[in-house]
Amino acid sequence: MSLSVEQRAIRDSRIFLITQSAKNGNSFSQNEYNKLLNLKVNRTNKFTIQDLFKRYWNNFTESCKRQKKPIRPAIIENVEKLIGCKDFANGYTFYECSSCDNISVVPFTCKSRFCPSCGVNSCIRVANEMPTRCLDVKHRHITFTISDELCPFFQKDRSLLDILFKAASNTILSWFKDKNKAEHFVPGIIATLHTFGRDLKFYPHIHVLIAERFFNKFSLFCVFLLLVVVYGLCFALG
Repeated sequence: MSLSVEQRAIRDSRIFLITQSAKNGNSFSQNEYNKLLNLKVNRTNKFTIQDLFKRYWNNFTESCKRQKKPIRPAIIENVEKLIGCKDFANGYTFYECSSCDNISVVPFTCKSRFCPSCGVNSCIRVANEMPTRCLDVKHRHITFTISDELCPFFQKDRSLLDILFKAASNTILSWFKDKNKAEHFVPGIIATLHTFGRDLKFYPHIHVLIAERFFNKFSLFCVFLLLVVVYGLCFALG
């Protein structure tokens, strides 16, 4: 079986790396070799996250029913979208070139934030759009958290998560108002909610970016040295 141009290039790159390592008296790095093996053209196992859900999702939901552990409707909706992503049964777009006989059939995507493909594309789009909304100045990053005792209330009622945004905003604005009563600085704020920590446990917290330059009441573009401020949302909630 003949190799494609891309496959031959990968094969030749392997040979080159191994040869160079041998010449230098070094053993070929296993990490570098794993990187090559993980390239799409070299993957022998095409099993995807979508395949995992297709195979095990029904068993998982049945197990939750038996254990009387309800799954939130939002989770069910997004998983079902992921499973049906790029499934021709859910619709497709047919493209035909008016100048030649080339055609292309593209299945509809799920547009779910949970989907590894659609979700990443959405993140990239937002990341590219966000700088156009920000001042071209330095920004500071602050994280607002809540105490562990409050987490169960937010996990049970997700509508309470909006309070975290209000609490973070009120905390920042009230602090600026106290420190700049004469100037009336109004900071530029971008806030994002994360509902889980790095250990994947439910732990809602707010990440905030604050611009270091502001317009004051005289419409002057001023620099404000943002000091390190430690606030807990529990104070703002109170």
